[in-house]
Amino acid sequence: MTALDDLRERIAAGANPFELRFAKDAWDDSALAGDVPAIHREASEALTRLLDAVARDGRTRAALVYGEAGSGKTHVTARLRRAASGRGLFVAVTTGSEPLRAMTEAAAIDLRRTPPRAPRAQLALLVDRLVERLGPELLASDFQALAEYLTPDELDERPALATRVLERRLAPAFAYRVPECPTDVARALFLERVGVPALEDAFGRCDPVRVLRGLGALSAAAGVPFVIALDQNDAVDPRELARAVTRLHAASGFAIVVTFLTALWDTKRDALLEPERQRIEENRIPLKAPTLSEIQAFVEARLQDVHASLGAVPSSRLAPFAPRDLEEIARRGSQLTLRDWCHYLATLLDERLRAVERAPKPDGLELRLRALEAEVRADLPEGEVALREALALALRGAGEVSGPLDPDGPLDLVVQVAAERVGMKVVDSERAPVLARRIEQILDELDAQQVTRAVVVRTRAVAPSWRRCRELMDELRGRGGEVVVVTDDERATLHALARLDARAVARLAHELPIIRRLTERPSAVTA
Repeated sequence: MTALDDLRERIAAGANPFELRFAKDAWDDSALAGDVPAIHREASEALTRLLDAVARDGRTRAALVYGEAGSGKTHVTARLRRAASGRGLFVAVTTGSEPLRAMTEAAAIDLRRTPPRAPRAQLALLVDRLVERLGPELLASDFQALAEYLTPDELDERPALATRVLERRLAPAFAYRVPECPTDVARALFLERVGVPALEDAFGRCDPVRVLRGLGALSAAAGVPFVIALDQNDAVDPRELARAVTRLHAASGFAIVVTFLTALWDTKRDALLEPERQRIEENRIPLKAPTLSEIQAFVEARLQDVHASLGAVPSSRLAPFAPRDLEEIARRGSQLTLRDWCHYLATLLDERLRAVERAPKPDGLELRLRALEAEVRADLPEGEVALREALALALRGAGEVSGPLDPDGPLDLVVQVAAERVGMKVVDSERAPVLARRIEQILDELDAQQVTRAVVVRTRAVAPSWRRCRELMDELRGRGGEVVVVTDDERATLHALARLDARAVARLAHELPIIRRLTERPSAVTA
């Protein structure tokens, strides 16, 4: 197979690496898919500096991130979420008609989240830091006696012992020490730390402004910056949003990030009072169109996993593209966003792979196929027509000619063998996920098509190492089916047979004479 054939198969098994991915918010994993640090580096560094400044002195700061549709606003806030992991709190807010209420509702959800590679939920970082910093002062002489119950590990492993101390002693003391924080909010945070759900109830009873100011004040006291990312604000009344940001700006501990479409913000900002506009625009961070060199790095990053799965070194890290392809796309506009680039690249890749699929196969391979089929027909008994055809399909795949009759169907053919209906499927991929998906389809179709059992014929002898694939193969065998490798490489076929148990090999040898001939040889490798 050619490199493009391999690439087409790999993408068919997964997805086009340039397919548009719309992230729900900054917590969505797809928001950081194929991240290339060079793109929007200046914007990300500006937001990181904002986070550092709030961590340093606890003073609230705000930033406006603006750009065209698809420029990467959610992507940049997702980078900030990653930068805050383990050192700060991050809440992603899709603003509604009541911005402050939306912030408290999002906080009740996101504070429970555990960031990637973090050992605990976000609120655990805040509570543990508060206990570490203020516990000795607030508990005074009792701290030494209680300290062993208040370590992060003890709170994780024996929360019941610490619940009374946190709820009855520390929560009121923290609320007194940080008067901006309502006692109910402090108590709810401590109860959540030991696994008792309390945030929604406490936040719902209190005024949203008091909840947010209390959370900000606690964060400032703990030295933990609290990021509130207000994303997807296109349909929001700018005056309501500006008033919410202004009220939050008067509190401490927050890094407020507001995203907006450039053209929309230029229109709506004029409706705001000057002090409110100044709060939101305290730090203006534009998202510029990526350069050609940045896009090349982006394309290489998106194709890296595809190339790695092929098991061969590509001729270029851009393959199947060339630098001139990117140059031609760049000529379509001087301010193409990342979304524009993904659209053009996905379309071009689809066209290129479809052209490969439509290309006629060389005559020499067709002749080789006919010879292989003739050999199989001569070696098998007359009564096994369907099994003969299945082996012909297997050999067809090994001969670098298009393989199964129905590549998208669960079974290529179903035949009557003695008292059984046997389904046959040829899989000409060495990738375990492809094999697993085919077996899942077959298992779903056995009853629907009244198939007694199924035989999966693999045309490549690579052993599947993926656990899920092995589990599905065992399930198929548990229902009387088998997975066998038949290629034009006899040694590979023998080693594949050696992984089956003796009963399975005997049954296959009875049904498939080509396997019987292999297993009857003195040097054959069997189970």
